[in-house]
Amino acid sequence: MQTTESAGFPASRVSRAVRGILGWRSAFLVLLAVPALGPVGVILAQSFDTSGLGEPFRFGVGAWRAVLGAPETLSTFTTSLLLTVRVPAGLAIGFAIAWAVVRLRVPGHQVFEYLCWFAYFLPTVPMVSGWVLLMDRDFGLLNAAVAGLGLPAPFDIRSPGGIVWVHLSLQTVPLLTILMIPALRLLDRTPEDAALVAGARPARVLGRVVLPLVAPAILLAGLASWIKALEAFEVEQLLGERVASFVVSTRIYGMVSSEPPRMAEAMALSMIFLLLLLGLGLLYSRALRWRGQGAANRGEGSGGARPSYGTLLRRSVSVAVGLYLAITILLPFGMLVMGSFMKLFGFFALDQVWTTSNWSRVLGSASFGASLRATLTLGLATALPGALLFGLIAAGMARLRGPQAAAASVLVWLPWAFPGIILGVAILEVSLTFPGMRMLHGTIAPLILGLLIRDLPIGVHVMRNALAETDSTMADAARISGAGWLRTFLRISLPLQMPALTLVFLILFAGAIRDVGTILLVAPPGFQTLSLQTFNYISNSQFEMATVLGTIVALLALAVSVLAHLLGRRLGSVRSAVGTRA
Repeated sequence: MQTTESAGFPASRVSRAVRGILGWRSAFLVLLAVPALGPVGVILAQSFDTSGLGEPFRFGVGAWRAVLGAPETLSTFTTSLLLTVRVPAGLAIGFAIAWAVVRLRVPGHQVFEYLCWFAYFLPTVPMVSGWVLLMDRDFGLLNAAVAGLGLPAPFDIRSPGGIVWVHLSLQTVPLLTILMIPALRLLDRTPEDAALVAGARPARVLGRVVLPLVAPAILLAGLASWIKALEAFEVEQLLGERVASFVVSTRIYGMVSSEPPRMAEAMALSMIFLLLLLGLGLLYSRALRWRGQGAANRGEGSGGARPSYGTLLRRSVSVAVGLYLAITILLPFGMLVMGSFMKLFGFFALDQVWTTSNWSRVLGSASFGASLRATLTLGLATALPGALLFGLIAAGMARLRGPQAAAASVLVWLPWAFPGIILGVAILEVSLTFPGMRMLHGTIAPLILGLLIRDLPIGVHVMRNALAETDSTMADAARISGAGWLRTFLRISLPLQMPALTLVFLILFAGAIRDVGTILLVAPPGFQTLSLQTFNYISNSQFEMATVLGTIVALLALAVSVLAHLLGRRLGSVRSAVGTRA
């Protein structure tokens, strides 16, 4: 039997090579574990710290007793769960829109798909102003119209129902639609066409053929949306005057921002919440891998076949979908722009209702210039290194096999379960207590770190999908010619993945300019992005200024969404990953 030595491969050299391979893979997993498990460890440790601000660590369980013994804790979680009732409704509406866009191919289907992308990139905080102008109990236009008929005002945006409606219209339905469109495109159209040819009605085909085939994707999208629904913060904080203190995220914010800060209690409550979300995140990661393993059995690309449904049905559905998207996306956006020109927000009975002075005051103020620079600085400082970093992580994960690949996939998806406000609290604690990080406190470095951790799952997933769809012939040839892994990545893989990298850049940039929850507690003094300034204006009922800034941020989101939509169409199935951030 020929030995390794006789074959010209010394055993010691083979041993060193094996150790080297295992070494870089282990180091790679450790590096992935830092952003995935680091915030959890910080929150857990600080929840047992009973020391005062600036004092050394002192172990105690007082914070856990206070949180677990408080009657508000149970009601907080109950209310948070009840507000996720929007997810089942969003699943039904989102699937209907996705089915109309992909399977029915209704007139205007490309416009409808783009509107969902636009809503995905829209900043939620300024759009709240649009809904306030429409549905405020005292001065909302819709309530005023109903009152003109002698009927009581039916709408109240500052209520649990109003919160559910804002989330449903601006986040839940667009997110779920974007998630389900690629799944429907991957389905083989043959069974559907066969049922139609056999004389089955469209409703029967939908219920007996399409829904069973796409059910795993629907459940996966619903789980992803449910996780994000539990994490919501901005809308609840701005509108939930009667429920804000009983939602987990807003209660944590209240503890941290109180005087003196109740950090240990906030950490204990965050830890309980994280355990729930991490369980859901692990379930989502396993379901994602299971669905990915079965995706190859479906007829990719067949969903784009010529529609077999009747013209009347397609036109009727097109009108219904167009009307819904116009009401839920274009109407509040139009009201946001209109509100920026009102002399006094919500008062239509004034002698002079309209003015441009709001724009003059905002654009001419020094704070606007500073906020604009802060927004662009944070967006670019996050998106540029983030796109390259996520590309490197995706390339590294492509070389893993077996349990290591599974572990890396779980670690990458764990930050999906981190609520922005909790991640911000963890980053704040790290920057205040860890000696190596104190020097970064008061800079934008903690903000960039928090945003990168938050967007790690989506960014890496986009790049992994793009790498999987790229021909590896040139990269293999480079390695055979003696090029190292890093050189091959920089000279071959990176240029080939430029469209995907650009898409990730846009996702990170848009996320940075619209984020509030992650950076609210970490932003250094005097550093305010446009979204943060808008949040503060709305919190102080300065809607005139808020709508101007909101319109500017929304226009930035419009430009980003156009570019992302064009790149998403070019990348095909990569679109399925984009819809998972809200």
